[in-house]
Amino acid sequence: MMSKLNSAKASYGESYLLVSILAAVLGGVNPDGGSGRIIGMVLALFLLQIIESGFNILGISPYLTMALWGTLLLCFIQVRGMLGLDRVV
Repeated sequence: MMSKLNSAKASYGESYLLVSILAAVLGGVNPDGGSGRIIGMVLALFLLQIIESGFNILGISPYLTMALWGTLLLCFIQVRGMLGLDRVV
């Protein structure tokens, strides 16, 4: 549709930003920068897609889903900090 109308909104991909960061952190990438493994990212994306599909089947609001993604992101970053996984060697 965007190609036919020759227009796009800047906010079209906005909903994927939080999920992308969550998948990276869940997949084992250091949020402060660094490297990770592709298999961890792929598994994290599969897990998040299964959870999101379940939310859609249950009829959970997209706004609540985004709030849950944000809460999960904060929890994972907190757990990584408590376990010492973010320490620089």
